[in-house]
Amino acid sequence: SPKTAFNWIARDLTKELNEQSIEVDASLCQPENLANLIGLVESGRLTARNARDLLADLVREGGDPEALMAERGLEAVSDSSLIEGFVDEVIASHEAVVESVKGGDDKPLNFLMGKVMQATQGKANPGEVRAKLIEKIRDE
Repeated sequence: SPKTAFNWIARDLTKELNEQSIEVDASLCQPENLANLIGLVESGRLTARNARDLLADLVREGGDPEALMAERGLEAVSDSSLIEGFVDEVIASHEAVVESVKGGDDKPLNFLMGKVMQATQGKANPGEVRAKLIEKIRDE
């Protein structure tokens, strides 16, 4: 939710300023860039993990989060069919783990999620990956 993204970004900003011993006024991170960063997370274009990495750089060097995201190839994989393809591959290559999940054990789901996130280089929305995995495994 928007409030959640704002809350953790505000918290991480404070932490980053403290770690770098910078006063908020001295930070190169402009308020509109912070707002843009929150917007990128809320719209699903940037994962929370990648936003955290960008935040540290925004504090140190400033810049436009959208441009930095594009430059570093961090834009989230939001193409459902692409995510579905990775989910299918992971399910096909980890049959024993899938059987455990089918048997009611949800712990191995994290392993499968990790494999899909690895395949997307951390660019997929973890919530969507989890939902797709559950949907596919339960439907088999």
